Amino acid sequence: MHEFLITPWSGALDRLPHDSANSVVLENKLAKLEGLEDMLPSATTTMRLVLRPGEYVVFSNQLPHDYRSGMAHRFTVEP
Repeated sequence: MHEFLITPWSGALDRLPHDSANSVVLENKLAKLEGLEDMLPSATTTMRLVLRPGEYVVFSNQLPHDYRSGMAHRFTVEP
């Protein structure tokens, strides 16, 4: 199982608030977090979001180490 989570984030990708003991992102520390949870690796879905221009990060936080193992990507929404 994985997640597809999106949040505004202008900092470095590796600087998301992180609980190192459990190796997960602290979701409650992120403003305007949206996304889908409990997705099978081969699943497809459609998600519609209205994102304002700015910097964002999309990541999985379903399993320990997802985020730190590279299941994260920064992107920019331009006006």
